Amino acid sequence: MRPYYASLIKKYSSRLKPVPIIWEETIRENADSAKTIQPPGSWGDKPRGKNIKCLFFDLYGTLFISEAGDIASSVEKKDGSFFYKTLKICGIKEFDNNHDINKFLDLFYSAILEKHRIEKENGNATPEIDIRDIWQETLNNFGISKNIYEIEKIAVIYESLVNKTWPMPGLKNILNFISKKGIPMGIISNAQFFSEYLFEAHLKKSPLKLGFLKSLCYYSYNNKIAKPGKAMFEEALSAIKKEKKIISEEILYVGNDMLNDIKPAALSGMQTCLFAGDKRSLRLRTGREEIKNITPDYVITELCMLKDILC
Repeated sequence: MRPYYASLIKKYSSRLKPVPIIWEETIRENADSAKTIQPPGSWGDKPRGKNIKCLFFDLYGTLFISEAGDIASSVEKKDGSFFYKTLKICGIKEFDNNHDINKFLDLFYSAILEKHRIEKENGNATPEIDIRDIWQETLNNFGISKNIYEIEKIAVIYESLVNKTWPMPGLKNILNFISKKGIPMGIISNAQFFSEYLFEAHLKKSPLKLGFLKSLCYYSYNNKIAKPGKAMFEEALSAIKKEKKIISEEILYVGNDMLNDIKPAALSGMQTCLFAGDKRSLRLRTGREEIKNITPDYVITELCMLKDILC
């Protein structure tokens, strides 16, 4: 872990609160989902706790409030002012008069689309980029050469400006609760190299010190395959079965997106929990054929509600 990157995230973040969700209104607005998604906490006599031996979490919009909703939304936020401010902070003076910043923006997103196109042609239906490659390529197009540490600094500052983050209420408490119960925890998330620094930035502890197992943390930029692809879920299942003899049915996956989180987790055989705690990031994906028969086992609006599931 590089604490310097965590300090940059902290510097450019600001205190955020979840945007409340009025469940009845949400269901009315998303009528197609009403048949499959039950109100938060309505578990009835559903057996809980005893058969959950491991938890996996999504990051953006689940463990951390994401001002943009999730990391994908921040990458798609095509606003040249954020690029201009980032480059200025990092001492890159070629754009001091805002000259060619729109060209920079176009080249940046063209590079992403081109890498996605190539990956899809090679059979990767849900490609992911390493944002460092995009920054390096775009800067090179302007004759600007930076080493890997400078590129990473630029990427961290840009992301922190365009997508401010803050811990979901009760995050540290629930992680401590799960850790004390001796339940292994992991992460399966669409993410970039800087994403793991969110913990250090906001909770002053690394994921490992908060109870996450290094072998159970999967970030999409590593293998260039994003959710809703199942690759990270399959790797995670293989690892937890090998290390802890835990099978898919004994795992609970917690995420805020019906398509990217609940669907691949359910198809992998995991129990699923939809986190509906922030209107910015809740993704019910109403009307999407891919999730027509997908139903989360649990729905929660606060992370502390996991205690009731794990009791």
